[in-house]
Amino acid sequence: MYKKKLIPLLTLIIVFSCLKQSQGLKQSEMRMIIGQVLAYHVQYDALDDNLSRRIYANYIEALDYGKYYFYHADIRTMSKHELFFDDYIARDDYRAVYEIFALYKQRADEGMAIFNELIKEEYDFTKDESIIVDRQQVQYARDRADMVDRWRKNIKLQLLNLVSSGKSVKDAKLKLTKKYAIAKKRIDEIDDSRLLSMFLNSVTAALDPHTNYLSEEDYKDFKI
Repeated sequence: MYKKKLIPLLTLIIVFSCLKQSQGLKQSEMRMIIGQVLAYHVQYDALDDNLSRRIYANYIEALDYGKYYFYHADIRTMSKHELFFDDYIARDDYRAVYEIFALYKQRADEGMAIFNELIKEEYDFTKDESIIVDRQQVQYARDRADMVDRWRKNIKLQLLNLVSSGKSVKDAKLKLTKKYAIAKKRIDEIDDSRLLSMFLNSVTAALDPHTNYLSEEDYKDFKI
């Protein structure tokens, strides 16, 4: 049954961005914030297995939307948590969140190593190849050879786009190298607060696609 009390969505976003963020989001605050989101939500007032499944899917997608890091075997292993995030949140237990992120960081390091090797290669832009742009239609890599091939095609496509815009292959490689170095740096800079914010967004997005949690940093950007 839908609740009769409706709160403007924008107000909801702003209110929850302002809660005790001076020192970053803490695990001890997670259940309280999620409880307040549920208290004002028009459809859901509690988490269940169905929402837990969505939370899991959102979290995995937030980490690896392009499917360039996790393997199919990783997803199979991590799926043991799929129906339990509602229980974890009720117990203030976020070990699974950190466990999944630790594996993601490991795979990100491996991905960067793959990139550093492949960027050195010479690419034949006249060779007829294809890549699926819609990553929702792509399966997770079966093995390392599969992962290397998808990285190779991705690098080739990006180089081709840069070369087509007028850059030399050398400059295109330099630009791409800087891009991935920055991306890796951002991953390495994800601390507890940032990770919990990311997970909290996975929770709110499981309720509906328009409810979001903003960290203090994101909220400042939003105000600007």
